[in-house]
Amino acid sequence: MPLSENQSWNRHWDVAVVGGGVFGLACGLACVRGGLATAVFESHRIGSGASGGPLGAMTPFSPVPWSPRKQFQFEALVTAERYWAEVDAVSGIDSGYGRVGRWVPLADRQAFERAQAHVAEVGRFWGSTFDLTLRSKASPRIAPGSARFGVMHDTLSSRIRPADACRSLARTARFAGVDVFEGHRVTGIERGAISTEPRPDGVRADTIILAAGADSFRWLSPEVASEGLTGGGVKGQAALVDCNLGMTPVIQSGGLFIVSHSDATVGVGSTREVDWSNPTETDGQLDSVIDAAAAICPELIGAPVVRRWAGLRPRADGANPLLGLVPNRPGLLVATGGYGIGFGIAHVAGDIVAAHILGRTVSLPDGFHTMVG
Repeated sequence: MPLSENQSWNRHWDVAVVGGGVFGLACGLACVRGGLATAVFESHRIGSGASGGPLGAMTPFSPVPWSPRKQFQFEALVTAERYWAEVDAVSGIDSGYGRVGRWVPLADRQAFERAQAHVAEVGRFWGSTFDLTLRSKASPRIAPGSARFGVMHDTLSSRIRPADACRSLARTARFAGVDVFEGHRVTGIERGAISTEPRPDGVRADTIILAAGADSFRWLSPEVASEGLTGGGVKGQAALVDCNLGMTPVIQSGGLFIVSHSDATVGVGSTREVDWSNPTETDGQLDSVIDAAAAICPELIGAPVVRRWAGLRPRADGANPLLGLVPNRPGLLVATGGYGIGFGIAHVAGDIVAAHILGRTVSLPDGFHTMVG
């Protein structure tokens, strides 16, 4: 069945999800598995927003200093492998997920000493299943000048092809019973109802989940600012390069990521732009990112760029994801703000939001959302 309207239109659901990115789809799947009649409304097509970028790095935060936020992300990364394997098995679509690990080139002594501190502490927090080690010799794929002090290597990091992952998740959600509607731009949100184009007469739902990425923040009313439910979009530019690096681990150098995908392409990115005029336009900043990636990984030199991408990633002002009830807005929940870690935590975010709707106990680190409970 196509990922569009079902054969019959239901005007009332238990849950209506606004946004068909990875957060929205994960929430939809978790809700329908909890026995809730659920629909997802996507303004364009599945995976067309920030969840459809070319990068797909799923990497953990550094162990030092440790925090509840890092513990939350770590636990999500551990369980992501099983989640995406199950999703792909149902959908028949390859999300490109793979636990390939990560190399962090150490260009100077300061970077090496920081890495030593992380390695010394990682066992306390990661346990014995995953490793973080120092290697004095870098891979031949990394330019010697970029790794004069070797590399830090972890076995936890993963890769995924974001757009394919969204398609896989959407199909699995639909097979589970979620009604998925593409091309339905939400134009209004009220208690128990949303209006969309082309459904201005309204869609009724007992609960609405706002999972529209950076666009979510414009639907959060000003009176919730005191609760920390504010944020916006940080522009990112990334590229997809035609180059086969096989099972090469994710390469991370500061904010630069090089992700070897299973379809013989490489994702390179990304910029972090707070000030921007056109959220989807690429420019010379992306050229600089591509050049920097080639300087670290010489096999990328001269490789054809097959896709240039720009989009807004949702970032809450407190930097933590927002998951839970919106104060003073009965029946409205929010699931957004997974800036930089969205694919790694989406499945857990979906379970948390669904559990809240179902009245189950929810536990989150402080700052993720003060109204959850």
